[in-house]
Amino acid sequence: MVTGPISPPTHHRVDPTTGLTARISEARNRAIARIQQLQDAEGAWRFPLETDVSPTAIHLLACRYLERPDLDLEREQVRYLLNEQTSNGGWSAYPGGPPVLDLTLLAYVALRAGGSAVDDPRVRRARQLVRSLGGTAASGWGTKAFLSAFGLFPRN
Repeated sequence: MVTGPISPPTHHRVDPTTGLTARISEARNRAIARIQQLQDAEGAWRFPLETDVSPTAIHLLACRYLERPDLDLEREQVRYLLNEQTSNGGWSAYPGGPPVLDLTLLAYVALRAGGSAVDDPRVRRARQLVRSLGGTAASGWGTKAFLSAFGLFPRN
């Protein structure tokens, strides 16, 4: 039977916040130093841009919409789009990913605007995939809005 006050245990737990401010400050300083190392002489950071095909498709279509196509660039864009097409006929958001309806639809329309024939097997596969994924009606509002500028989707 305990007859007096209970004393705390003799072992002490380590307070996980001990030195936390110093550790945060050190991590912050390391991050800043690394960012500064990566900065070039002009003050910019330059890295390869890795993205899906939408900027290429949108650029091609925008130049067509503005009636300012660069035919040499357009041929390169069409070549790039076809090179990025997956075996199922679509385009994905990342290497090895599943086909994405909006990307496939934009790439398909860009290919057609860029002169690819409707009966080209690669174009045909893309069109079939778009249909199997629900068509333009199943695409996102941004894709629909963009395509409506070309008269390819109703505005109302």
